[in-house]
Order: sequence, then C-alpha cells, then structure tokens
Amino acid sequence: MNDILFGNTNRPVIKKLAGRYFKSSKSRNVIAVIAIILTSILFTTIFTLGSGLLDTIQDQNIRKAGGDGHAALSYISDDIFDEIKDNELIDRISYTKSVSYRLHNAGLEKWRAEMWYMDDTALEFGRYEPTTGRTPEAENEIMVDTETLKALGVPAELGATVPLEYEIKGETYTTDFVLCGFWETDSLSNIGRLIVSKAFIDANSDLLAYTYPVDNDYSGVVVAYIMFKGNGAIEPKLNQLLSEAGYTCDTMGGIRGDENYINAGVNPAYQGSSLLENPFMLISGIVGVLLIMMTGYLIIYNIFQISVIQDIQSYGQLKTLGTTRRQIKKLISKQVMRLSCIGIPIGLLIGFFIGRSLVPFLMNGTAYTAAAGIKVSVNPLIFIGSAIFAWITVYISVRKPAKIAGTVSPVEAIRYTENDASAFKGKKQLQKINTRRTDLSNGTGKPGAK
Repeated sequence: MNDILFGNTNRPVIKKLAGRYFKSSKSRNVIAVIAIILTSILFTTIFTLGSGLLDTIQDQNIRKAGGDGHAALSYISDDIFDEIKDNELIDRISYTKSVSYRLHNAGLEKWRAEMWYMDDTALEFGRYEPTTGRTPEAENEIMVDTETLKALGVPAELGATVPLEYEIKGETYTTDFVLCGFWETDSLSNIGRLIVSKAFIDANSDLLAYTYPVDNDYSGVVVAYIMFKGNGAIEPKLNQLLSEAGYTCDTMGGIRGDENYINAGVNPAYQGSSLLENPFMLISGIVGVLLIMMTGYLIIYNIFQISVIQDIQSYGQLKTLGTTRRQIKKLISKQVMRLSCIGIPIGLLIGFFIGRSLVPFLMNGTAYTAAAGIKVSVNPLIFIGSAIFAWITVYISVRKPAKIAGTVSPVEAIRYTENDASAFKGKKQLQKINTRRTDLSNGTGKPGAK
C-alpha cells in the first residue's frame, strides 16, 4: 500500500497493528465471533434444509417411479436396445427384461409381484441390490424382496426353496428356485420383485421372444432407464437420441402403431424437480436469506460500531502519525477477516447438522413423509453458498463502522469521550458540530464572530 506521502510500503505494520488490536479486544472478539457463528449457522441451516428437501423429494419420487435414470424406454426389443445403448449422449443405461407379470402362488393375491431379469446397473437404479447374499448366477437361483418372501411364506434365509407358479404368454410353468439373496422391501413400493439370472433368460429365450406389438404380452419386453451425460434439459436429449437412431415418441409427434414408434419419456422423478420450477420454495428461500442477512447485519454492525467507539482515540492517534483513511479501513478489515475465519467454519459445521436434523420436520409438512427416509447429501454448494452469504453479511455490516473510524478527524478523536455521540456522524455532520462548538466558545451563534 503506497498511499502515504512518501510512498512507503507499510503492509507489515498494518498487519502487526491489526494483530495487536485483535489481541487487546478479547471480549469484543468473543461476542463478534459468536455473532458470525450464529449468522453462518442460520445460512447453513436454511441451505441444508432446502437442499435436503429437494434431494429427499427427488429420492422418494425415484423410488415411486421404480428406478433412477433421466428417461425410460419401455416395451422395446433387444434389437432396439442394442441400436441405442452405445449412443454418445448416454452416460449409463440399464437393461431389464420381463419374465412374467402373472404369478399364481397362494399369498400373492393381495401383494402384486413380478419376475424380471436385471443387470447390475438396473439393480442399482431400482434399489434392488441384495442386502443379504448375492445376485443370481445359476439358472435356478433367484433374488427376492422380503415382503414378497413373506407373502409366499418363504423364510428369508439363503438357500431356501422358492416354489413359483408363473405364466408366460398364456402358458403356466412351475419352477423351484433357490434363494441366493434378498433385500428389504422399500416402504414406498407397492409391488414385489423376483429377480432371475441371465442363465435363466438364455435358457428360456424361445419362451421370452419379443411379441408385444402383436399380442401386448409383457413377457420378453425390455425396459431401459437412461442416464444422460452432463446437465440441462432432459427431453431434448431424449428426442435427439431417438432421432439419431431413427425412432420417434409422443413428444416428437410419433403415433402409436408406427413402425418406428417407441414408448419413451422423461422419468417423472426428474420432472419439475428444478428449484426454478417450484416458485413457492424459491420465494421462501429468498425471503429466508434476506431475513438472515438483515438479522446478521444488525447484530454484527452494532458490535463493530461499539468497537469503533471504544478504539476511536487510538484511530485518531494513528491518523495523527500519518495513517490514511484507507489504511484504517484495512486495519479493521484484517481484524474482521480473522474473526470470520474463526466463526464461519464453526457456523457451517453446526448449521449443517442442525439443518439435517430439521429436514424430517419440514418433510412432514409436505405431501411426502419422513418415515420413508430422508436424504441429505454433503453437497459442497451448501457450504460454499453459506460461506459466501455469511461473508457478504459481515462485509456489509462493518463498512459503516470502518468508514467512521477512517473519516473521524485526529482532533475530534482525541477530544472524544464515551458520552460523545459525534463519532458516529458523517464527515459533513462532524464539520457542522465543530463549527457549532467554535461559535459557542465565541459566545455567539454566528460563525466567525468575536
């Protein structure tokens, strides 16, 4: 900094002075840090609540929709799947094949269940990965959710026999499968899943031929969930994908029955999930942030205003020695930076855990339920956004106290007492006060009278 008469660089001096002022005001520092911590907590809590609410709603929508993925291709053949799967727009794609949607076992009258084959990606997307055991490999192995096992009267034990009576294209078959794995049924699910092996699919390829366009039979159809690369709108990517492969869908003006028509659409879990598409949540968030900024501003501003009053004579002495207004502001800014580096990280950490604990209460006030589980990810944007808003609040709060300290004249600062409120006046107001004092000392109410 070269703004003193002879251009001397005095950054080390300012830094040293800032350190001494910081150490000499321990009680003020404690109060200021607490205020900054509280402000950071409020920001982090509201950011965590918003992020947790959106994540939980999307998570529950995915579970209700039956699987993750931006878009789904339903009732397609293996040939169509092979034509589309390697498109450069696709990041990940799942493969599932329907075996039977009609099971005749006693106990499944009230609990619907279906037989499918699913690859590892599909198991991950559908949340069907086994919590006990493994995925099926042999032709007679099967993996089942716990609610379906209960309905079948089969114990949730690895190696248990699972006798099934199922229908494929009008014919009924009976097979005794071996339970190789199982998982807890999702509380949001209203349908059971029985997952067979790839070996079973290959051994019964003739029975599972694709005939859906002819007889509307689901046995043998393929359903694929697609996760696209990058961000942005999903529907244009889906339309581009189908167009490049020579197919069409409803959103492209396709008509059911056309040779190139595919039943395709955006996953409902990714429709309307953007914050910008939820105006009530967006407005509530903006109002909450503004209220927190206002509250934090009033608290921090008053703390530093009082601090300037207490140190005003010291600042006056520094100005007498040649310290400029800019350097005084820099001196205060360095103290604020130290306090922020202490308070903001603590507030971020505490605020995140408070926000995460409050998400269930917020969920219970919506159409969703916290009983189905909540999802609050440690999103870096929560901490980055909260830290930025907390710092902006602190910065705005100390601007006026720093300006007061920088504009007060050396003489006025030396003459200042704790009962003198003129230290809070602007520069023009200070000049008027000084003029008024001169008039009173002359015994007249007119400037310059003797």
